[in-house]
Amino acid sequence: HRWALAHPRIAPYAERLAGVRDVLRPTRRDWAALAALALLNWVFDILALLAAANAVGIEVSPNGVALTYFAAQAAGSALPLLPGGLGAIEGSMAASLVAFGAALSPAAAAVGLYRLVSYWAVVAVGWLAWATLHEHARLGARLKSRLAAAGGLLMDGMMAFAFVTPYTTVPLHAPEARRP
Repeated sequence: HRWALAHPRIAPYAERLAGVRDVLRPTRRDWAALAALALLNWVFDILALLAAANAVGIEVSPNGVALTYFAAQAAGSALPLLPGGLGAIEGSMAASLVAFGAALSPAAAAVGLYRLVSYWAVVAVGWLAWATLHEHARLGARLKSRLAAAGGLLMDGMMAFAFVTPYTTVPLHAPEARRP
């Protein structure tokens, strides 16, 4: 740190970074919240994998799914060739599900469905957020209002179906055609 402060070109940036370090001192409450959110992230990931396995007809215990998830995370960490553990995680999950008695095709489908939701959907939302934040000034007012209305409608729909409306009351038949 002293060397950076003594260097004429680096000193202004090093001083700013030293000041930021003092601002970013997490409290015990911050660490507790971080630990709780990390635990919830694991729980929801395991539940998503369990739901994907059940969606394609694989009957595996929650303990087996948790073991599958953590084995895949270990494989992704041990072989960090691609971002997000691509390849290593999918192969490990499929192999683990097959070891728990699933056939290869349903195991691959469950892993594909899980990764679609837990990885690719998050990547897509991240890119949309980045584009919105960086291209916000270039968008016209009309397009901004349409995007805001579409986002509001999407959130209202998700709230209505996911949190308020019980799944058994959602009609499973096609809606009637509108008459002009």
